[in-house]
Amino acid sequence: MRIMRRTAAVALLLLGVSCAQDAVFTKSALVRIGGAEITRVDLIVSDIGVTVRTKTKPASVIIDLPYDVIKNLGYTLMDQRRTPLVPLLGAVALLTKGQSHWLMIESSPGVVNGTTVLRLDKTEYRGVVAALTAKSGKHVEMIVPNSTLVDPTIGSQDEYEVIPFPIDQVLAMLKVAMEQYSCKVGKTGVKHIECTRSSRPADAVGGGEGVTAALESRGQETRVQITTRKGFGKNWSQPIYLEMLRRLKSAH
Repeated sequence: MRIMRRTAAVALLLLGVSCAQDAVFTKSALVRIGGAEITRVDLIVSDIGVTVRTKTKPASVIIDLPYDVIKNLGYTLMDQRRTPLVPLLGAVALLTKGQSHWLMIESSPGVVNGTTVLRLDKTEYRGVVAALTAKSGKHVEMIVPNSTLVDPTIGSQDEYEVIPFPIDQVLAMLKVAMEQYSCKVGKTGVKHIECTRSSRPADAVGGGEGVTAALESRGQETRVQITTRKGFGKNWSQPIYLEMLRRLKSAH
């Protein structure tokens, strides 16, 4: 009987949010990747997408993501004994006391925002998950330590691609992409760039890996070859490549 009541309650919640024009949640916080900044925000789940806006008057939009650019949605309950978000949030995940609720929105490659992380209030997280399920038509997956939402190297392999951007732009964005993944840039030339990750990286994913990118100019195109020396077994070639590509596309 208890299970039937719970199922009925969830069904009513889904029905309610699907009929409403917008679902607005006023107790969320936007967390910048790496945990450097936490901002109180309003989270709006509409029929066309997800919007994060400031709580100032007048409010301004920080992030606006239509559903067609959202690749994955993830939710997790976190405490001191279970911290799957350490790779993304760094120290803020370790310093968070008690239980906390987190939402991750992964955008498709080429979208400026990349991954969006929000801390949800304990009184609102059920409504957020229900609203996203009802309005987006997407599955909100439970985040576990081996999720690609947390460990971007899962399934990664070395990259060999020709992309429609000139070599100087590719080199510049490769440097930024490497630094995004805590890979310290070392040797750099007009056709070559290398980086090395610390043996104890801040994101707690692998460690000691070296990444090398070799470039070949083909006019307004560039042949890109990105390889990883294994280190502790993580391959960062694909995450760095996708981050580079996302930044190149967003700059045009």
